[in-house]
Amino acid sequence: MLSAPASERRRWIEFEHPHLSVTPQWALLGVCRSSVYYTPNRSEHPENLGLMRLIDEQYLKHPCYGVPRMTWWLNAQGHGVNHKRVARLIVVMGLQAPLPGPYTSGPHPGQAIYPYLLRRMEVVAPDEV
Repeated sequence: MLSAPASERRRWIEFEHPHLSVTPQWALLGVCRSSVYYTPNRSEHPENLGLMRLIDEQYLKHPCYGVPRMTWWLNAQGHGVNHKRVARLIVVMGLQAPLPGPYTSGPHPGQAIYPYLLRRMEVVAPDEV
């Protein structure tokens, strides 16, 4: 096997080589045939782009809307969409509802920490403590 990464070896393949077809080239370089011909789809359908524009406008007005409420709003506007499509578009757009940060209910750094006095005490009768 060659020591170069597969992404670099894929670039070595010449589709217009005069003497060597593509099949022996990918076999010699040790890359998968499907990865040689693969071209990712990086474009969205125009209908999805329109939905993304509407989602963005509504998100700016109401950033707390999640997938269910955004789906309900789009359906109320006359767009027949389901929650899975809206969730995918929201992920593609990188939108997220404003959430509280971690450790929101932690103690204040200056707060005194009192010892728990009943830790090793056995309570065997009512009103003993």
